[in-house]
Amino acid sequence: APSSKKSRYSLVEKFELSLKVLRDGDLERSQKVARYMRELAARLRGGVHPDIVELLCDALVDDEWTVRWAVAEALGWLQDVAAIPSLLRVLNDENWIVQVAAIRALVELDAKDYVKELAQLLKHPHEVVRETVIEALGDLGNMDAVPYLRESFFLDDDFIRMASIKALDLLQNGKSVQHLFDGLVDPYVHVRWFAMKHLTGHFTVEHLPLLSELLRDEGKPAWEEERICDLAYDALKQFGTSESVQIINNWVRQESVDEDYR
Repeated sequence: APSSKKSRYSLVEKFELSLKVLRDGDLERSQKVARYMRELAARLRGGVHPDIVELLCDALVDDEWTVRWAVAEALGWLQDVAAIPSLLRVLNDENWIVQVAAIRALVELDAKDYVKELAQLLKHPHEVVRETVIEALGDLGNMDAVPYLRESFFLDDDFIRMASIKALDLLQNGKSVQHLFDGLVDPYVHVRWFAMKHLTGHFTVEHLPLLSELLRDEGKPAWEEERICDLAYDALKQFGTSESVQIINNWVRQESVDEDYR
């Protein structure tokens, strides 16, 4: 029986044909081809394919941004560390969508030794790039990222500060957890609530004065039921000391009084 059309093409040729379609500049077709390249790369994950890696890395300098974007995503799915140097160069791409794809690909390649290169994008003008970098720094798990994540608390961007809290929590280290406490005094209620939620399990008896203060914070995101004071109450219940019990009882009495006047 004659062979099917698909069997006539080698793996390299399939990627070459995909790149040719991407260069046509048709966005709808580009999205379909990019998905095909991701799926093909995922099937090859874990193997040794130097010809394919070289082909794709060369295409990272293509004039067409959709080519660079699709290739960066495919390299992430392929998971060959030989692509890391080329992806690092793409962090400076002129197109933010390509930059995001390169950042995510570097996470897939576990490029944890390149915190400094990633952190340079923390002040990128596009919010999505900044958020993606912060998520990457948390996912990669390199403690060298802590100072950069700490700096992000001073950026005038509420969502960036929330992303930083999540990233610091992912690092799960005494130093990174300590910085989460900075979020408890943030002027933006979402950041305070988010920090409180991520600090669950990290409070000790030394934090009783802080938790007592947090019982006064009734803020919460509109879509959440628990207030910050409710989370502080839950944290206090774990101790069972005379001091924590007294703090709780005082707060419960005050809550009852406040309820009577509502």
